[in-house]
Amino acid sequence: METAKLHGQLDDGLFQAERLLTFTDCTGKEVAVVVPASRLTPTGEHRGTITVRLLGSKGDLWLVELPGEVHGAGREVTVRGSQLQEAPA
Repeated sequence: METAKLHGQLDDGLFQAERLLTFTDCTGKEVAVVVPASRLTPTGEHRGTITVRLLGSKGDLWLVELPGEVHGAGREVTVRGSQLQEAPA
């Protein structure tokens, strides 16, 4: 199982132990994922990454499986390669 880090905007969740990571999919639709704070890596002010499972790619587009509770999409979304860190070439 290959994984990569997905970049997004980081906000507080409803509870102290959770965070909300928001990003856009390849069509520009906003997607929000609620995950335990321990599964996020802060990368700057209100920015962070989560580990996603890579399911496949076509050109610069990647189908990924999201962890946690997803709002605005299903658990599988397509993102651009530029949104991923440590994805295989």
